[in-house]
Amino acid sequence: MPKLLLPVPRLTYWAALALVATALVTPLARADTVYTYTGKPFDVFGPSNSGIIATCPPICSISGFMVLASPIDFTDFRLVQVLSFSFTDQNTVETSSNTDIVAAVAGDGFGNISQWALDIGEVTGPVQMETINFMGGSGDSSGAPSQGFVSGPGPGVWTSSAVATPEPSVLTLQVLCLALACLCSWTAGRVGKTFTS
Repeated sequence: MPKLLLPVPRLTYWAALALVATALVTPLARADTVYTYTGKPFDVFGPSNSGIIATCPPICSISGFMVLASPIDFTDFRLVQVLSFSFTDQNTVETSSNTDIVAAVAGDGFGNISQWALDIGEVTGPVQMETINFMGGSGDSSGAPSQGFVSGPGPGVWTSSAVATPEPSVLTLQVLCLALACLCSWTAGRVGKTFTS
């Protein structure tokens, strides 16, 4: 008896193709914003709270970066959640993996930081670094327990840039769509083989 050859339903292939297209056009990432700080050089050097005289390279200041989930789109002064950070006073590096940060900022309405108060490592850090430009006062310092540096009045400078980071929920959606497309094709092939035998 001759075998009856039934084609795989076109609807199944079109559905699989639509799922693949959906997976490919879904946005791959969101943009975190990196704010990079360059402070003024320290110009006051002295004993720290522990009594040790501070040492410093020829030029010493606070510099580093912090990553926020979105640009500063507000002008009032508020606490922000920092996703990750790394700051140094040129002697000690403090990062989100080894210490804490408290960051309060205000924006200028264009995504830039105009006022700030950052406290890095006060609770768990090897040193406490601070940079402040708020209510008419500004300056950087790196202090207890092992150093004693202060910069003169006048703020440092912030710059910003956007960095694409994978969005887990979108990646999950893409993987599920591709898996479903493969499953549809495999099922359609199995159904076609069953009817041809």
